[in-house]
Amino acid sequence: MKVIPHNRKALLTTLRLERRAIEAERSDLVYTIRGAQMRIDQLDERRRDIDASEGYLTSE
Repeated sequence: MKVIPHNRKALLTTLRLERRAIEAERSDLVYTIRGAQMRIDQLDERRRDIDASEGYLTSE
């Protein structure tokens, strides 16, 4: 359970720190998602290459 400060200045400081923590976590997640999407794209491209190679080899 979070401690809620009783004065306004302390509450504002607490809220700002929490917002910064949220923004940092969100930024980390965005980079993680982008990295995962790049890897997915690489795997899809490799799969297409394999499918094309199989098609070429089986058509002979």
